[in-house]
Amino acid sequence: MTKEVFPEGEAVFRHKPHTPELFTITIDEIDRAGESFIGMIRVDEPHAVYFLFFLRGDAYAAGYIANGKPMPMSIKDFLMHLSSVKDKRTLSLSKTDPVLLKGLLVFLQREPSIKASADMINLENILAGIKAENAAAFVILKKNNMFNFFYFHSGEPKMAHFADISGIQAGTEESSLSEQMLLYAYPSDKAPVEIMVYRDITTSEASDVSEIKPFLISEALLQDRSKIIEPAPAEPPSTKAEKPIRVRIEVTDGPQKGNKFNVPLPCTIGRRDADLRIRDMTVSKRHASLEALGRKIVFKDLDSTNGSMVNGKGVKEIELSDGDIIQIGNTALKIQFIPN
Repeated sequence: MTKEVFPEGEAVFRHKPHTPELFTITIDEIDRAGESFIGMIRVDEPHAVYFLFFLRGDAYAAGYIANGKPMPMSIKDFLMHLSSVKDKRTLSLSKTDPVLLKGLLVFLQREPSIKASADMINLENILAGIKAENAAAFVILKKNNMFNFFYFHSGEPKMAHFADISGIQAGTEESSLSEQMLLYAYPSDKAPVEIMVYRDITTSEASDVSEIKPFLISEALLQDRSKIIEPAPAEPPSTKAEKPIRVRIEVTDGPQKGNKFNVPLPCTIGRRDADLRIRDMTVSKRHASLEALGRKIVFKDLDSTNGSMVNGKGVKEIELSDGDIIQIGNTALKIQFIPN
């Protein structure tokens, strides 16, 4: 496995043998955590390490390090690599704070303004310059392939994340972060330390984040499998005219295209807090509902951000007919009545 060591925040699990099943379970757990989850999946291979970052429960960005060089990548490329390359690999999951997430993204997405061994530059002068400019910055100190991150806000060091646990003890409890940095960069044993200074710390989400998010989850669309665990039968249901209490929903467009489910009514539809979960960034958390009113099946838009359409027309509430197509976000759902 790769030798690079990074701060990991709060480890959920470390270096489990990777399998498609483990990845799917991990994604499902992140999705269930919802907006409370900030963190990353790390994939270690013999000659590279890959990262998939999550912000408030949604896939945000990806990147990798190969031959010592950090690079950003699209989420689609991350997933394609994971599915196509069969190298021995391990999977790790960590929760992080926003500052560590930001630092890792800066490392992958930006070039350092200064990169040199500690014995070639004066770190104290660099820190004084950051302070004089009242600037934001990240400084990374790398020793023995361990990357230690220091975040500066308004010219002052505000937070440190150590991969090298001994670095936390580099100074006394009374030491400032600046003093700890200097002690770590210039150790008494003269161990080589590489310094990377990032003055441009702007970061961005992956360009494909909205279109690729739905592919991260397992094929199941339903949040509560105990409630609806009934896949659509291969044969069409009886056409006997009876009051429908269920509908068959077929995904005719979108990432889950081809899936079919029998859904009991009433049913809410949305990206998170709903009975039928659509993992589509353009779908609201509680986007719409279906309910039976007598012999009628009624569709309601629940004040969604992007609205809803039925058969190509924008609607707020409408009685459905058998075969109608509901469009929410990038996902199209065909509604078929199931007589009781």
